[in-house]
Amino acid sequence: MIGHSREVLASLGIDVWISRGAVCQELSNPSIWRDQNTVELVMEQIPHHQPIIEKVPLLPDPIVSFESEKVLEQSKEKPLEPIIEQDVRPALKIESFNIQALVLPYLVILMEGSNITADQQLLWANIQRGIHAEFSELNWPFALPDLQDGYAVESYIQGFLDVISMDKNILTLGEIPHYQKSNITHLASLQEMLDEPLLKKRLWKFIQTKTG
Repeated sequence: MIGHSREVLASLGIDVWISRGAVCQELSNPSIWRDQNTVELVMEQIPHHQPIIEKVPLLPDPIVSFESEKVLEQSKEKPLEPIIEQDVRPALKIESFNIQALVLPYLVILMEGSNITADQQLLWANIQRGIHAEFSELNWPFALPDLQDGYAVESYIQGFLDVISMDKNILTLGEIPHYQKSNITHLASLQEMLDEPLLKKRLWKFIQTKTG
């Protein structure tokens, strides 16, 4: 009888038939397939023993041009040239000095005045007032650090004289440091003139001869 009833219900589209006398059992966690998470449904369909493989996109091969390969080959074939260290000359130790000049139309008078005394300065000032010359001076060390090694100190002085003594005679009172040329005339220094006053007359006579 029960089997015949199930066949009748199945023909009517009813899949499950429970008799009224059957004991009803409560389902612990009823759910409908629509209420389930999509991820859970997918995971239930995958067997536990089958690992999940993620697809990783493949990176394209690096593009190496013909020119770059040629450069690499040349760099491998060409040996590295050794680095030659150039010797740096040590700077010359040159004491500071000051060259003062009186510039006349036909004559230039030079004097080293870095250690001039008060009496020498007074005599030097009297000479300047007596001849009405233009005043100029040169100081060492040079203002640019790259030119302070001392090797070009004579050229430094020569450049100064080339500017102020073009077509003029050069007269020095005493010695001029780091400058030895044959085209200059050496007379007594200021201190020698103070010690021997007659030497002053020689200076005035020389000035008058060259400028007269």
